[in-house]
Amino acid sequence: MSGPLAHNTEKEIRTLLRGFPDAAIETAVHLRTSSDYTDLETLLYHLLGFYLPPGAKSPPLSEFSSETLMREEMGLDSLSLAECMYKLEELFDIVIDTPVIAEAQTIGDARNILLGKKLKPSEPSGGGTGE
Repeated sequence: MSGPLAHNTEKEIRTLLRGFPDAAIETAVHLRTSSDYTDLETLLYHLLGFYLPPGAKSPPLSEFSSETLMREEMGLDSLSLAECMYKLEELFDIVIDTPVIAEAQTIGDARNILLGKKLKPSEPSGGGTGE
C-alpha cells in the first residue's frame, strides 16, 4: 500500500523534516505507506506546533481535532501558517495558493486543502470541484 508521501524515501522525509519534533518525522514516515488520513491531521498538528510564534501554546494532542482553530486555539499567525504551508508544499511536492491558505480556519480546512491537491486515494480523473 502506498500513502501520500510514497514519492519520498524515508531518508528524504527525515532530511526535509530535520529539526522537527520526532513525532512529526515518524508520522510523515508512516504516511509513506499508510493512506490513513487521520495521520495527515496528526502530521499537521505537529508541523503547525513547530511553527507557533513565541508565547503561543498549542492544545495537547489529546484535545486536538479537525475542528481545532489554527489561529484562535493554536495561536498561529499568518506568517507561521504560511511557513508551515511552504514546508507542506515541499514535503508533498504540491503548490498551495496563498489565498487558499489565508481562508483556512481549522486543521480540517488545512487537511482538505492538501486532500484537494493530489493526496486523494487513486481515483479516475474528472469530477473537479469547480473552485
